Amino acid sequence: MIEDKKRNKAGRPHLTEVPLPEDIILALKYRGQGFNWKESAERANTNYKRLREYVKQHPDCKTYQKDIRNTKLEERDNLLIDTAPEAVKTLRDIMRDPRNRAYTRIEAARTILSENRSSVSEVDIKEAIEFQEERINALEGKRIIDIEAE
Repeated sequence: MIEDKKRNKAGRPHLTEVPLPEDIILALKYRGQGFNWKESAERANTNYKRLREYVKQHPDCKTYQKDIRNTKLEERDNLLIDTAPEAVKTLRDIMRDPRNRAYTRIEAARTILSENRSSVSEVDIKEAIEFQEERINALEGKRIIDIEAE
């Protein structure tokens, strides 16, 4: 969050110097639910231009949006993890059922293999991203890591 700063100037503080207003936070939540910017502003009873101004200038907006996105991705991943075994069993049953046509059985097998490859690649990519984030943090002085540990 934005820290309280003593201002040297008279007048209203700039929007980057104050915490995010509730209507902007609410609009960002609607945006995270899939509404476009205008719909999000309307639902939050705020002005579209005001919302976009905050998104462009306020540093907490990006953080808030990232948190919402990460939460949604976690929910999706948990749902996929919970349903994956059933989906694989269904595809396996289709693949093994001799009553199904060959192209149906082949497509089920391809899907199983493709998803397995994607899962392995996704894990590798996530690990590489985490490692690069650690290196960036180290360069910024946030944490020291052993670069040789690749």
